[in-house]
Order: sequence, then C-alpha cells, then structure tokens
Amino acid sequence: MRLTHLTVTNFRNLDGVDIPLAGSPVVVGENRVGKSNLVHAIRLVLDPSLSNAARWLRREDFSDHLGDDPMASGTEIRVSLEVEDFGDDPGLMATLHHAVVSGNPLRARLTYRFGPRELEEDEEGLSAEAYGWSIYGGEDDEARRIPAELRSYLHHEHLGALRDAEGDLASWRRSPLRRLLEQAAQDADPEELELLREALERANAAVAELGSVKELARRVGEETGRLVGDLHALEPSLQQGELLAAQARVACSTSRCWSSNWLAGWRAARSNTRSSRSRSPKPICTRICSAGPSASCRRATAPSAPRS
Repeated sequence: MRLTHLTVTNFRNLDGVDIPLAGSPVVVGENRVGKSNLVHAIRLVLDPSLSNAARWLRREDFSDHLGDDPMASGTEIRVSLEVEDFGDDPGLMATLHHAVVSGNPLRARLTYRFGPRELEEDEEGLSAEAYGWSIYGGEDDEARRIPAELRSYLHHEHLGALRDAEGDLASWRRSPLRRLLEQAAQDADPEELELLREALERANAAVAELGSVKELARRVGEETGRLVGDLHALEPSLQQGELLAAQARVACSTSRCWSSNWLAGWRAARSNTRSSRSRSPKPICTRICSAGPSASCRRATAPSAPRS
C-alpha cells in the first residue's frame, strides 16, 4: 500500500493543500513552514498509536485566517488520503472495501473530519462541546465510518523528529534504530553473534589495558578517596561500558541480555562496603550474554568484601 494523494483543509497553517504523492516523498523546508503539521495531519488519519483524545482538536488547530472562533460558524477541519497498491493483500482489501473510490486503478480514500455533530434538543448554537471527530472512507456523499479495530490493519509507523540527531542516536534508550537493530539481532545466526560478543570482549579488555585509561582510573580512585574518605574509596576499572553495553545488547538474540556500566559496579561495591564496613573491592563491569534461543545473562557484581 502506498499514499498517492493528500488534501488538507483548515488545519493549522495548512489550508487548501492538495498534492499528489509518488514514490517515497521527502518534505523539505525551513522551520515553522508546516513540515511537522503535515506529518501530524497524516497521523490523524492513519496512526493507530494516536489516542482518541489526541484526535480531538482545539480552536488553536484551526487556520488563523478563519478568525478567533471558527467553531461558532461550523467550520470543519478535513484531511483526506488516497492509497493504492493494496489489491494483493486480502486484509487490506477487507479493511478498505467501503473506502474504494476508483476501480482502475484500485484506489481508496480515507478522511479525517473534525466538525460539528448533530445538536441535541437542549443545545443552542455551536461551541467546542458540539464538535467531534470521525474517520470515514469513500466519497463524502457515501461515507462509511471506519472503526479503530479496522484501521489497526493499516500499517503506519511514526518516528519522532531527531531534534538532536547525534544525541538521540548515541542513546540506546532513545535511539530510533533500537527496534531495527533488535530485530536484526533476532534474525541473525547465533554462532555469528557469539563470535561478535567475544570480539567485543577482547576489544573492551584491550581498551582497559591502555596506559592512559589505567592512569585515568587511578586518578578517579584518588579523587573519590579524597572526597569520601578511605572507608568509602573505590578502585575503579574504567571500560567502554556505555558503548559496549549497547553493542552487547545487539549481540544477544533476546531482550533479557543485561549489561552494566561502571556506575552499576560502583553502586554494587558501595553496597558491599556499607555491609562489611571495610574497604570496597574493585568493582567489575561485565556484559556476559550467551546468544541463541536459550540466552542467559548474569548481573555484574563485585566480590564480597571480607568481614571485619
């Protein structure tokens, strides 16, 4: 299925938009020209993750040229999408059956409408409370509402804008590539993943043996001791925890893979210090994962300190 046409009426700074779509459209423009509004208009029609409340628009969502209170005059917001190339998918054919507007080529139209509903007997005049939204298919004069359970068959994936591309991609938790990489890991050969894990372990060990890294670890340990005292001082072992934690997660074929960073080891060591009241042992930063269907991982821990 592909989008072939988009029309938007009275939505924010998009009014009278009527554009054909072909191939893989790319929207380019300066800030505040309406790129995000265009994407949101499409989401109003297709996105199953958008809640009913989010589809309930406000006065601020009407175009500015309509005046201060466009709802008082019954003005509507409409977004229509036309789609093609779905005839070979029985599920989509069943979903879009009542939305078809052309048979050659086979084309369906979906429309989001935010406008006045029928007034109750005790209601006088139009207001925000008299408005509602609906999504229907087909021509306006023969429209059929398409409920959420049917719309869920229309695949739509929304990726938020990368306002800070470098930061978002560097963070495993926020990275838009995370789900793609996790799926790629699940589809990969377990033996190849095991080789990758071993290579990462060797690379991490090599980094930890660099003279500059050892010197930095020594200085961090000395500064920690100066700040918190000898009783709570640490002997840190600095490794590429954050980077390899993300890589190790990819190298495991299940989401149960657990990895730690230096901070986790520091907390574990500090906990042992509190219980034993003796100098904390050297914290350990590990990423131990066995790839494959029966993947298992164990938590990084610091050795128990001797009792005083």
